Amino acid sequence: MTGILFGVAPAIRTTRIEPGAAMKSGAFAAGRGRLLTLGRTLVVVQVALSLLLVSGAGLLARTLWNLLQMDLGFNREHVLTVRIDPRSGGFTTAQLPSLYAQLVERVRGLPGVQSAGIALSSIAGGGTISSGINVPGYTPGPRENMSIDENYVDPAYFETVGMRLLDGRDFDGRDTERAPRVAVINETMARHYFGARSPIGRHYGYGSMQFEIVGVVRDAKVRGPRLPLRPMAYRPIRQEMAYARSLEVRTQGDPRTVASEIRKVIAGLAPDLPIQDVSTLAERVNRLLAQERLIAELTGLFAFLALLLACIGIYGLISYAVVRRIPEIGIRMALGARRASVVWLVLREALILVLIGLAAGIPLVFGAARLVTSLLFGVSPADPATLAATAVLMLSIAVVAAYLPARRASRVDPMGALRYE
Repeated sequence: MTGILFGVAPAIRTTRIEPGAAMKSGAFAAGRGRLLTLGRTLVVVQVALSLLLVSGAGLLARTLWNLLQMDLGFNREHVLTVRIDPRSGGFTTAQLPSLYAQLVERVRGLPGVQSAGIALSSIAGGGTISSGINVPGYTPGPRENMSIDENYVDPAYFETVGMRLLDGRDFDGRDTERAPRVAVINETMARHYFGARSPIGRHYGYGSMQFEIVGVVRDAKVRGPRLPLRPMAYRPIRQEMAYARSLEVRTQGDPRTVASEIRKVIAGLAPDLPIQDVSTLAERVNRLLAQERLIAELTGLFAFLALLLACIGIYGLISYAVVRRIPEIGIRMALGARRASVVWLVLREALILVLIGLAAGIPLVFGAARLVTSLLFGVSPADPATLAATAVLMLSIAVVAAYLPARRASRVDPMGALRYE
């Protein structure tokens, strides 16, 4: 339909030309104004829509970059995550402490391994337990949701995933199934329930089951980069007899180099223990950003196509204008016009069209900004730096697209141009 519409429209225009007037005015003058006006309009529309797409692609690319560079509260580098399933392997809760201790000990003994830790859920999108709690001395607000996220970990977990202990102590050999129940909480939970007071030695729990807070760790975006921080508590996995689903291993170099050795360790220690997935922690974080990456790539592709179309439109229009103005250019050069002035004469037309298109596109950008607000992170929908960079890019492309026909126009032979018709 597009081909038919834009192919037939110029043909229809040519049928309206008066033969007598055309013969008197010359071949190049016939229909000149209307045809070029239509072409200019199309180029202006292309530039305006290209500005909208390219600026949108820039905003989404910056969003993806911000998410990838975000400080998540843990060190994602040099960590291998092994997803296991003791429950499906037929292990009883009585066998779990021995299984975890032997598994961690053997993995730590592998060459290149710095530390290893067991956890109920992986730190990056592995899921957490949400529980309603009570905090002695804390008065909840009206309709306040007294819930926190929880994870069960072993003493080496925080060191392995690079979570910094801010106050108190880490779990150690004292925190067995027969010892008093303890917990380490994050900054958000400490600030929400205890304010400026130190939470060390304080308690929280579920009814009569209370946990003593022995440490505070830095906040970590365990549910994903985009999701807000929530109060979270970590409890010793040995006190809960829980079926762990994640083995975290920190290595000195590339963590993937020890993956096969870890598989051998698990096969030798517990042949029935299923291994569901082996991936680096950085890869798991990237999986959480799969939607943002796909949207940025698709928008970038559409923006590239829009720029390509705008470039072709500007080149075609300026080339056509140069051909029509060859006699005029010949006269200018015969009267002493320099090549640089001829190049500028042609470039000026392209730049004027692009500037008009940019002026028309800027309101479109601001109008459409609210449609992508929910997709952005760390950047304003009407970010001036992105808009300015897009405008400069489009002006540069216009100069390149128009320079070739402009240079060709500057090399016109004056005598040949005067005999052109």
